This record gives sequence, structure tokens and C-alpha cells, in this order.
Amino acid sequence: MEVSPDLVDSVVKATCVLHNYLRHGALDQALQEEHQGGSEEDNSAAAGNNNPCLLDLQRPRGNRASAEALGIRDTLKKYFTSPAGELPWQYSRVRRGLHGNPL
Repeated sequence: MEVSPDLVDSVVKATCVLHNYLRHGALDQALQEEHQGGSEEDNSAAAGNNNPCLLDLQRPRGNRASAEALGIRDTLKKYFTSPAGELPWQYSRVRRGLHGNPL
């Protein structure tokens, strides 16, 4: 997908705002209203981040790819940089990105 860096920045910022709104705003209020009349424990859970719609992410256990994944990457790299797999336009696209020219 070819888009400008400014558009990417705007999309990322809008996504963060939407996430924060859903995480801390509208859903918390809706959950509180849903649990009104319930026990004190139910109301406190509704006010926190324990909503079922947006669960907390867990830290990744490892940041290294498996040997199999690295082997596949190397095989694809060799193919796409060989005469059999390369495309006429691929290097000009890479060079445009290196020089700060918009894609």
C-alpha cells in the first residue's frame, strides 16, 4: 500500500485516540450503567479496565524468530533478489524510499 508518511501518522494517531476512548471512556460508562443495582464488587469491576471488549495485552515471551522462520526468510530473500524472482521496478522503489522521496 503506497501512502504518505503524513497519512500514516494521522491514521496511527486516530487509532490511538479511538483505542483510548473505547478503553477508558465509553465502555467504562456503559459497563457501569449495566452493573448499576448490582453489588459493590460488580460496580468496582465495571469502573476499571476489566471490560471483556478490550483485554490487556500480555508481554511477548521472546523476540527472536525461530530457525525455521529465518530459513524461510532467507529462501525468499534469495529468490526475490535473483534474476528469476526480481521485478523490473523493485530496485527503483527501494531507492526512492532511501532518498526520502514520497512513495
